Amino acid sequence: MANLYQMEIDKVKEAISTSALQYDLVIRKAYDFIKKAIN
Repeated sequence: MANLYQMEIDKVKEAISTSALQYDLVIRKAYDFIKKAIN
């Protein structure tokens, strides 16, 4: 992500809140779980 926006890693870490990151991970895990359950 730092390369994508041409930012320093520390700046990227400041921009992304941990709660948003946690929410994203929960959604991804739920999506993967549902995908596996269907197959």
